[in-house]
Amino acid sequence: MQDEGIHPPPKAVLDALQQRMQKYKALCDQSRVENDNRKYRMNVRILKRYEDAIEACRSNKPVDTSGLPCPPGYPPLPPLGNMAATSTSDFFLGWNGDIAKTCARSRIICCTRSVNIRKQSRQKQQLDFLLQRQFQFKEAAIAAKKNGDVTTAKKFLLAAKVSPIF
Repeated sequence: MQDEGIHPPPKAVLDALQQRMQKYKALCDQSRVENDNRKYRMNVRILKRYEDAIEACRSNKPVDTSGLPCPPGYPPLPPLGNMAATSTSDFFLGWNGDIAKTCARSRIICCTRSVNIRKQSRQKQQLDFLLQRQFQFKEAAIAAKKNGDVTTAKKFLLAAKVSPIF
């Protein structure tokens, strides 16, 4: 059994999930032998999350891998995607010792990547909402002008003028 070595890249994301699950099973057994109940319970919870991810992957459902921790010696998994249908040859092109030298470094890469994705998507959602609202104000201003209410049209145009904020 390889403990801290770098493992060969898997052929598919499902294989990667199964490799990591096997690693956490070994860690569970090791912590049980060492009589370390805290580590055992922690590894059992992680193992359950991997089992759920593998089950979802086998049923062709998308799996969010950003919440799955990386065991020692393994590089981070891709953050999102349909795991069952996707080949990992492009995901694991960067599989080398520099990426996965330590578990802590791998976890930092996983965490920062997923946080950046969530932030960007939230910011994009907010920007889309504001642009849609700006468009609605402009439409309301045009409608008010067509109805002959120039003061209301001016108010709508002032409300729509939020471009410097972006």
